Amino acid sequence: MAMNYNAKDEVDGGPPCAPGGTAKNRRPDNTAFKQQRLPAWQPILTAGTVLPTFFIIGLIFIPIGIGIFVTSNNIREIEIDYTGTDPASPCNKCLSPNVTPCICTINFTLEQSFEGNVFMYYGLSNFYQNHRRYVKSRDDSQLNGDPSALLNPSKECEPYRRNEDKPIAPCGAIANSMFNDTLDLFLVGNESDPTPIPLKKKGIAWWTDKNVKFRNPPGADIPLEERFKGTTKPVNWVKPVYLLDPDEDNSGFINEDFIVWMRTAALPTFRKLYRLIERKNDLHPTLPAGRYYLNITYNSEKRVNSFHTLATLWESFLHGEFCSSQRCSKIKTSIPTQLYTARSQHTEQYVLTTVEKADCACAKPEGSSGSGVWIFVPGVQFSRLVGSNGAKMLRSVLALRQIAQRTISTASRRQFENKVPEKQKLFQEDNGIPVHLKGGVADALLYRTTMILTVAGTAYAIYQLAVASFPKKQG
Repeated sequence: MAMNYNAKDEVDGGPPCAPGGTAKNRRPDNTAFKQQRLPAWQPILTAGTVLPTFFIIGLIFIPIGIGIFVTSNNIREIEIDYTGTDPASPCNKCLSPNVTPCICTINFTLEQSFEGNVFMYYGLSNFYQNHRRYVKSRDDSQLNGDPSALLNPSKECEPYRRNEDKPIAPCGAIANSMFNDTLDLFLVGNESDPTPIPLKKKGIAWWTDKNVKFRNPPGADIPLEERFKGTTKPVNWVKPVYLLDPDEDNSGFINEDFIVWMRTAALPTFRKLYRLIERKNDLHPTLPAGRYYLNITYNSEKRVNSFHTLATLWESFLHGEFCSSQRCSKIKTSIPTQLYTARSQHTEQYVLTTVEKADCACAKPEGSSGSGVWIFVPGVQFSRLVGSNGAKMLRSVLALRQIAQRTISTASRRQFENKVPEKQKLFQEDNGIPVHLKGGVADALLYRTTMILTVAGTAYAIYQLAVASFPKKQG
């Protein structure tokens, strides 16, 4: 059966249809929106309109900037270091893992009163929470209360996924290294009866984290301990997750200290909110000027100096820092004081040896009596990694490091000469020649070419701006 073709049907927006059928019109409705007839305004950028706009915006932001600057300068801050590395520090005794729990007291004086609400932070340095493997070591489904993920955590949590044949809740390296020092503040108004300062532990986490991302397993009428039945605590934790706080509304996965810790920091030196000190009334300051003392309780059974953990361990191994007998003096073996490079072919057989009090830790070839290569990580004790899980991870890291040495360093040393020391000596020599010209003729040509291109480009940009600011009148 033949059909007649009419080009007008396609122009009108409808395909040809069978005789007797209803023609389908595909033309858009005749409205201002669909026919693109909405009113529009396009400004003409001229010097007379652009420059006054910039000046007005600048005048508006000047008082805003002054207000922010004054507010920032009015913030009072006091920082107390309780790392304890100084032998005279009252917290020096807490560096020993044999004292558990360890309590130390630091006295300080407020010269000026703190009038408004006071925010109490803890700060860590050289703690790489931004390490890729560390950041991935968590199970968001488990943290959201999913019952199946609670008993079968994600493989991303390895080697902190299972312990003693039970799933770890919460799993992963982030949760395992949670900050757990306890800080208590007292006002010394009377020597015999100091006044404790109330520290608020709720309201320190983001609302979205507390109410959306983190949830306990379902079962509002079931005790929290029963909801976590069949799981075990992280390796480095003193108590399970359901005992983090006596208040069930602040325990388990919705504990705000835990939530704050799980939001990883972008930089290795960071602060996290610990407590709030709220102002009770307008007649009295929140913290009056005077003498105070801070009680610090080290709760972890496996402590490290400055609270370094696995993330620092990985970074140190990959950057190749090594061990000497002066730093690891507690090990009863004869180790050369020279720093070695790790060229051992037995890297995968390294085992862990903890140092009792020194601020370092060593790994040595299995079965070695001290004559092998000792790898050193400053400020870290490997007691966090002792055990089958930690040993497996260490072997993986060391194997990766050995592969990197074989594929990069050994081949490049044979083919290329290292000229870095020579270049450093050349550029550090004080001979009156500017640093950008010390490379000779090549540097001089590169410098002059760069200056010519920069000046020419700037002049051209100014010319184009002038042309755009003063458009020609159309005849």
